[in-house]
Amino acid sequence: MKISIIGAAGFIGRHLLQSLLAKHCHIRLLQHSTTSPAPVQGVTHYRGDLSDPLTLGPFLDGTDVLINLAWPTAAEEEPQQFAGHLASACIENGVKRLVHVSTAMVIGRPETRTVDENTPPKPRSRYEKSKLLVEQNLRTSLDSQVDLAILRPTAVFGAGSRNLEQLARRMLAWPLWSRYLLRFVYGQRNMHLVPVEDVVRAIELLAFHGSPLLGQAFIVAQDAHPMNHYQGVDELLAPALGVPLLRSKVRIPAPMLHALLRLSRRSQDDPRLHISGTHLASLGFVPSRNFERAVAEYGRWYALQKQLSP
Repeated sequence: MKISIIGAAGFIGRHLLQSLLAKHCHIRLLQHSTTSPAPVQGVTHYRGDLSDPLTLGPFLDGTDVLINLAWPTAAEEEPQQFAGHLASACIENGVKRLVHVSTAMVIGRPETRTVDENTPPKPRSRYEKSKLLVEQNLRTSLDSQVDLAILRPTAVFGAGSRNLEQLARRMLAWPLWSRYLLRFVYGQRNMHLVPVEDVVRAIELLAFHGSPLLGQAFIVAQDAHPMNHYQGVDELLAPALGVPLLRSKVRIPAPMLHALLRLSRRSQDDPRLHISGTHLASLGFVPSRNFERAVAEYGRWYALQKQLSP
């Protein structure tokens, strides 16, 4: 199977590439720089630019599945242009399926507390609106000429991620009383964390699935895990970071936190918001049972980085 990836140098892309190489796929990577990367068996690098679809012929020719992890970086490129260039490149070069990785945060501020792929998105921030606009434009531009699947992960974390970085830094650097305060304020606010391993498995499921996916959106989340809230994640990180373990469960009432988050103009301002992926489940996807281990592994990785940094 010939799989082409755009954005493989990013956080999710690095983990995805390692997994696909273990499956002995023929992988093509798009690069912008003129520097020749180190050769990797099973990987072919192609030079091109998504903003110029005409340069993508050799990269996409014969592609079974194109996995897009990229997002427009050029200030002058609007989401509509980005989606149009991506769709044109797929159609003109005969790509059979496009797996586009978006974000579950396109839900914005929903009207219900429990949401899934069938919940109408209510994006509020520019980022959320742009992500949703790309999804919508891909569906329109591809017009069933290329099978499309859209993956919407929640807050992806793992070694090298930005998610959890702020919390880990605070736990290592801030005084102990500040952790008590944050646990009191944020309490059991849902963190919407999902291990990068789950996201990789979801991408692969969509890439290799035998039936047409017809432009559906698929959410990958771990909101159902009982420790996927602020106090729970704080407790899982503490031993890994080597800081005192706090077990205080005292917290402000959820409606009060809801009001505080709304005053701060957060899109997802309901601390009890629950995001689930029913479409992935219908394909047989089961979230990993290693959420606690994944948080602990991140903590150990982060602590090591701090030790190695000057």
